[in-house]
Amino acid sequence: MAVASTTPSNPFFKNTKRYRVPGFLATSGSKQIAQSFAMRVRVNRPRALWTIKLDPRGLKDLEYRVKNMTFVDHTHVTNEGEYLFAPYSVFYVKKTKWSSDPSMPHKITLVAAVDNLGEPEDMPLAPWY
Repeated sequence: MAVASTTPSNPFFKNTKRYRVPGFLATSGSKQIAQSFAMRVRVNRPRALWTIKLDPRGLKDLEYRVKNMTFVDHTHVTNEGEYLFAPYSVFYVKKTKWSSDPSMPHKITLVAAVDNLGEPEDMPLAPWY
């Protein structure tokens, strides 16, 4: 992942930036599982802990439920609670907190678009693809 260990001088993940992730994006509903993945990164290498927010109205109203994400029942990690976003899913950066300590992950909060079809096709792509 192309994220620096200190606040980058020209970070890709700027607040309010909208972008697409061109591959599948696997996530977990468990913060503990997400933290364990972040901590697998080699010592002194940058790591990030991502939080992806969904429209809370989607809990009760299908119109606001993310259309390009699915829950995966069978994974290689017990109790992972994996949610998988389809390729070219759209996100916008809500908040970033850059860590100057390489042993602590950067924290990036994203908001997932409800429907990729309503988003422009010429958005920037996540830099790690």
